[in-house]
Amino acid sequence: MSEQSREPGWYQDPFGTGPEDRRYWDGDTWLAVQQTQPAQFEAPGAPAQQPPESFQGQPYAGQPYEPASQQGGWGGEQSPMGRFGAPASPEDRERTPDGVALASWGRRVAAYLIDALILALSSLLIGAALGIWGALADLFEATLQSSTSTDLTPQFEAFLTANAGTLLAFSLIQLLVSGLYHVVLVATRGRTPGKRLLGIRVRLREREGLPIWRAALSRWLLHFALPNLLSGVPGLGFVGAMFPILDGLWPIWDARRQAIHDKVAKTAVVRD
Repeated sequence: MSEQSREPGWYQDPFGTGPEDRRYWDGDTWLAVQQTQPAQFEAPGAPAQQPPESFQGQPYAGQPYEPASQQGGWGGEQSPMGRFGAPASPEDRERTPDGVALASWGRRVAAYLIDALILALSSLLIGAALGIWGALADLFEATLQSSTSTDLTPQFEAFLTANAGTLLAFSLIQLLVSGLYHVVLVATRGRTPGKRLLGIRVRLREREGLPIWRAALSRWLLHFALPNLLSGVPGLGFVGAMFPILDGLWPIWDARRQAIHDKVAKTAVVRD
């Protein structure tokens, strides 16, 4: 007898583990309603029955059966929407799957500001070594002494032309230092100096362990490198300027308190 011509009733469970397992066929699909009957129970012609009163934790009659192997989440308790969208419980915004407390947004911002200050100091030293600040001081003095015109465009264009190579080298060195700072320290130690001072660190979201080099590189590229590069492209400067702000604010409302670069790298920032 084909399933399409089978009468509604209780039959031997095609998904069961033994001959006594029975599942209800409603004439169209197998329902997620199970019970155990004696092995001599004959399915053909059996009248439709209501699920036993002791039945708990399964969908009601009329809801199609979905095998456990197709149900999403950790340990079959969470749907795919819970995994990638809204959390299955408030714990997803507080802890990693193995129970480590997530860092608050305030601590992340404070650590970011400390790291930005350290990198700004390094930029001052790099600029001084390349002579950029001296050239800017000369430009500023020349504009103060100029009394013939209020248009400073010619002086500024002359400054850019005379120092184009130095400014390009300055930008590339800054990018390199930022990459070494964020990628190497996160991949080898799980934290930058700012994160260490605030008692937080970066780890894999799903399990304990340092981010792999690819994950550390992905975090830096998305949050730091690409926005800086876009800021120099005509028409994309606004995107380059706004994306780090959006990325930094994202943990406030995210279901797992991750920034966008955390989601791409599959990482989380946790408390020590």
